Amino acid sequence: GAGCSIIASEVVEEDTTTTETATGNQSEDIVIPTSSQTQVLPSIADVVALVKPSVVAINTEITITDFFNRQSTQEAAGSGWIISEDGYIVTNNHVVEDADRIMVKLANGEEFDATVVGRDPKTDLALLKIDGSEDLHALALGNSEDLEVGSWVVAVGSPFGLEQTVTQGIVSG
Repeated sequence: GAGCSIIASEVVEEDTTTTETATGNQSEDIVIPTSSQTQVLPSIADVVALVKPSVVAINTEITITDFFNRQSTQEAAGSGWIISEDGYIVTNNHVVEDADRIMVKLANGEEFDATVVGRDPKTDLALLKIDGSEDLHALALGNSEDLEVGSWVVAVGSPFGLEQTVTQGIVSG
Protein backbone atom coordinates (compact mmCIF):
# COMPACT_ATOMS: atom_id res chain seq x y z
CA GLY A 1 0.00 0.00 0.00
CA ALA A 2 0.95 3.69 -0.25
CA GLY A 3 2.81 5.08 2.75
CA CYS A 4 5.49 7.51 3.88
CA SER A 5 8.94 7.17 5.29
CA ILE A 6 11.25 9.81 6.66
CA ILE A 7 14.43 10.54 4.76
CA ALA A 8 16.59 13.43 6.03
CA SER A 9 13.58 15.04 7.79
CA GLU A 10 11.52 15.15 4.61
CA VAL A 11 8.44 13.14 3.79
CA VAL A 12 8.80 11.05 0.67
CA GLU A 13 5.81 9.26 -0.82
CA GLU A 14 6.54 5.62 -1.53
CA ASP A 15 5.09 2.17 -1.19
CA THR A 16 5.10 0.90 2.37
CA THR A 17 7.76 -1.72 2.82
CA THR A 18 6.83 -4.96 4.42
CA THR A 19 9.41 -6.73 6.51
CA GLU A 20 9.38 -10.21 7.85
CA THR A 21 10.29 -10.64 11.49
CA ALA A 22 12.28 -13.53 12.94
CA THR A 23 9.00 -15.17 13.92
CA GLY A 24 7.72 -15.03 10.36
CA ASN A 25 5.17 -12.24 11.03
CA GLN A 26 4.90 -9.40 8.55
CA SER A 27 4.92 -5.75 9.73
CA GLU A 28 4.80 -2.34 8.04
CA ASP A 29 7.22 0.53 8.65
CA ILE A 30 6.10 3.02 11.30
CA VAL A 31 5.38 6.50 9.94
CA ILE A 32 6.35 9.47 12.12
CA PRO A 33 5.04 12.92 11.09
CA THR A 34 7.62 15.64 10.58
CA SER A 35 7.31 19.25 11.72
CA SER A 36 5.90 20.15 8.29
CA GLN A 37 2.94 17.89 9.07
CA THR A 38 2.28 19.09 12.62
CA GLN A 39 1.28 22.41 14.16
CA VAL A 40 4.09 24.23 15.96
CA LEU A 41 3.04 25.13 19.51
CA PRO A 42 3.96 28.49 21.03
CA SER A 43 6.47 28.42 23.82
CA ILE A 44 4.87 28.14 27.24
CA ALA A 45 7.33 30.82 28.36
CA ASP A 46 5.79 33.21 25.81
CA VAL A 47 2.28 32.51 27.13
CA VAL A 48 3.39 32.94 30.76
CA ALA A 49 5.12 36.24 29.96
CA LEU A 50 1.91 37.46 28.34
CA VAL A 51 -0.46 36.59 31.20
CA LYS A 52 1.81 36.90 34.26
CA PRO A 53 1.14 40.62 34.88
CA SER A 54 -2.60 39.84 35.09
CA VAL A 55 -2.39 36.93 37.55
CA VAL A 56 -2.73 37.84 41.23
CA ALA A 57 -2.18 36.09 44.54
CA ILE A 58 -5.05 36.35 47.01
CA ASN A 59 -4.64 35.96 50.76
CA THR A 60 -7.54 36.00 53.17
CA GLU A 61 -8.06 36.15 56.90
CA ILE A 62 -11.07 34.60 58.62
CA THR A 63 -11.87 35.09 62.29
CA ILE A 64 -12.96 31.85 63.95
CA THR A 65 -14.69 31.67 67.32
CA ASP A 66 -14.36 28.34 69.13
CA PHE A 67 -16.64 26.64 71.64
CA PHE A 68 -15.12 28.62 74.54
CA ASN A 69 -15.73 31.92 72.71
CA ARG A 70 -12.01 32.35 71.97
CA GLN A 71 -11.18 33.96 68.65
CA SER A 72 -8.38 33.04 66.31
CA THR A 73 -7.47 33.99 62.77
CA GLN A 74 -7.15 31.50 59.94
CA GLU A 75 -5.42 32.36 56.72
CA ALA A 76 -6.14 31.03 53.25
CA ALA A 77 -4.69 31.66 49.81
CA GLY A 78 -5.67 31.42 46.19
CA SER A 79 -5.36 32.93 42.74
CA GLY A 80 -7.23 35.33 40.54
CA TRP A 81 -6.84 37.38 37.41
CA ILE A 82 -7.45 41.00 36.55
CA ILE A 83 -10.34 41.42 34.09
CA SER A 84 -10.42 45.23 33.90
CA GLU A 85 -7.89 47.99 34.28
CA ASP A 86 -10.11 49.69 36.88
CA GLY A 87 -9.42 46.93 39.40
CA TYR A 88 -11.91 44.10 38.96
CA ILE A 89 -10.54 40.61 39.66
CA VAL A 90 -12.08 37.17 39.17
CA THR A 91 -11.33 34.41 41.68
CA ASN A 92 -13.02 31.40 43.23
CA ASN A 93 -15.81 31.87 45.74
CA HIS A 94 -14.25 29.33 48.11
CA VAL A 95 -11.12 31.51 48.31
CA VAL A 96 -12.99 34.56 49.67
CA GLU A 97 -16.09 33.04 51.27
CA ASP A 98 -16.52 34.24 54.88
CA ALA A 99 -13.27 36.25 54.72
CA ASP A 100 -12.93 39.19 57.10
CA ARG A 101 -10.01 40.59 55.11
CA ILE A 102 -8.92 40.00 51.52
CA MET A 103 -5.48 41.06 50.27
CA VAL A 104 -4.43 40.98 46.62
CA LYS A 105 -0.79 40.87 45.57
CA LEU A 106 0.03 41.84 41.99
CA ALA A 107 2.83 40.25 39.97
CA ASN A 108 4.88 43.45 40.45
CA GLY A 109 4.69 43.01 44.26
CA GLU A 110 2.12 45.72 45.01
CA GLU A 111 -0.45 44.71 47.65
CA PHE A 112 -4.01 45.98 48.06
CA ASP A 113 -7.02 45.30 50.25
CA ALA A 114 -9.93 44.03 48.16
CA THR A 115 -13.68 44.08 48.56
CA VAL A 116 -16.13 41.45 47.33
CA VAL A 117 -18.39 42.86 44.63
CA GLY A 118 -20.27 39.60 44.02
CA ARG A 119 -20.13 35.85 44.64
CA ASP A 120 -21.80 32.79 43.20
CA PRO A 121 -21.30 29.67 45.34
CA LYS A 122 -22.94 27.41 42.72
CA THR A 123 -20.33 28.22 40.07
CA ASP A 124 -17.61 28.90 42.68
CA LEU A 125 -16.88 32.34 41.21
CA ALA A 126 -16.31 35.66 42.94
CA LEU A 127 -15.65 39.19 41.72
CA LEU A 128 -13.31 41.42 43.73
CA LYS A 129 -12.38 45.09 43.42
CA ILE A 130 -9.12 46.82 44.31
CA ASP A 131 -8.42 50.53 44.16
CA GLY A 132 -5.26 52.55 43.90
CA SER A 133 -3.07 50.81 41.33
CA GLU A 134 -2.06 52.63 38.18
CA ASP A 135 -0.45 49.52 36.67
CA LEU A 136 -3.17 46.91 36.07
CA HIS A 137 -3.02 44.58 33.07
CA ALA A 138 -6.40 43.06 32.20
CA LEU A 139 -6.95 39.69 30.54
CA ALA A 140 -9.98 39.17 28.34
CA LEU A 141 -12.23 36.19 28.89
CA GLY A 142 -11.86 33.47 26.29
CA ASN A 143 -14.58 31.38 24.72
CA SER A 144 -14.51 27.73 25.77
CA GLU A 145 -16.46 26.83 22.63
CA ASP A 146 -13.29 27.62 20.66
CA LEU A 147 -11.43 24.77 22.40
CA GLU A 148 -11.26 21.32 20.90
CA VAL A 149 -10.37 17.97 22.39
CA GLY A 150 -6.60 17.77 22.12
CA SER A 151 -6.01 21.55 22.43
CA TRP A 152 -3.09 22.59 24.62
CA VAL A 153 -3.96 24.67 27.68
CA VAL A 154 -1.79 26.47 30.24
CA ALA A 155 -2.77 27.50 33.79
CA VAL A 156 -0.89 30.20 35.71
CA GLY A 157 -1.81 30.83 39.33
CA SER A 158 -0.82 31.20 42.94
CA PRO A 159 -2.27 28.20 44.77
CA PHE A 160 -1.47 27.48 48.42
CA GLY A 161 0.56 30.67 48.74
CA LEU A 162 2.94 29.72 45.94
CA GLU A 163 3.31 32.59 43.50
CA GLN A 164 3.15 32.36 39.72
CA THR A 165 3.05 28.59 39.29
CA VAL A 166 2.59 27.21 35.77
CA THR A 167 1.15 23.95 34.51
CA GLN A 168 0.06 22.67 31.13
CA GLY A 169 -2.41 20.13 29.91
CA ILE A 170 -4.52 18.91 27.06
CA VAL A 171 -8.30 19.30 26.77
CA SER A 172 -9.83 15.85 27.03
CA GLY A 173 -13.23 14.67 25.90
